[in-house]
Amino acid sequence: GRKKKPKTAQPEPPPPPPPPLQIIAELVTGSPLTHLTLPPCTTVLELRRRVAAESELSLGWRDVSLSRDGAALGGGGARAAYGRTGEEPVKVTVVVDDTPKIVVIGGEGRNEDFRIVQQHASTEVLNPHTMTLTPGPMMAAGRSHASVARLDKRRALVIGGVGERTTTMLDLHSDTFAPEPDLLKPRSGGTAVALDDGSGRIIVSGGYETRSTEIYNLESNSFSSGPVMAKVRWLPT
Repeated sequence: GRKKKPKTAQPEPPPPPPPPLQIIAELVTGSPLTHLTLPPCTTVLELRRRVAAESELSLGWRDVSLSRDGAALGGGGARAAYGRTGEEPVKVTVVVDDTPKIVVIGGEGRNEDFRIVQQHASTEVLNPHTMTLTPGPMMAAGRSHASVARLDKRRALVIGGVGERTTTMLDLHSDTFAPEPDLLKPRSGGTAVALDDGSGRIIVSGGYETRSTEIYNLESNSFSSGPVMAKVRWLPT
């Protein structure tokens, strides 16, 4: 007779998926003290997006501290989605210091003959409450006679400088600079104004030996040519 085929073991069914992580966020800002409770989230990435949408703040991983029943579950640079914690919600307390500050950016040093000997990449931060100065973030390169336009509560675009076409974005919450697209031409001693119509556009006008203007568009993250002025305008207001 025929030999019976041995029975193959049936694979075990996969374990049921863990219940979604519930994150209940309470945003605490410093000046003035404000509490903002957000709807439950299922990931820390979603939490960051909601914080940005609700408060115009950029939430970094180092700002997140998770706890349940008073016990710490993680925080700082621990990115492992903080695990899944069953059906019990995880309370997230985000502490953000939104104290007003003034950032002094770049500049130049000159010798006795009034020649530029150094362009500074450093910045300093002035706290208007305490009237104290502290070192701020460093730019990638020195920059003087640049223009600055504030896009929103946390971002400011630093534009051009002596011999510079480059731009860099200052994040006022994380105190970092990030490169942005180049200008169409080098521009120093110009002026920059962010339009308040919600379009994310910045008008850059004038500068050393130029009548030109340029328009920065946040949506396309690019510069385009604007109208030409009747006169060269260096250091306009």
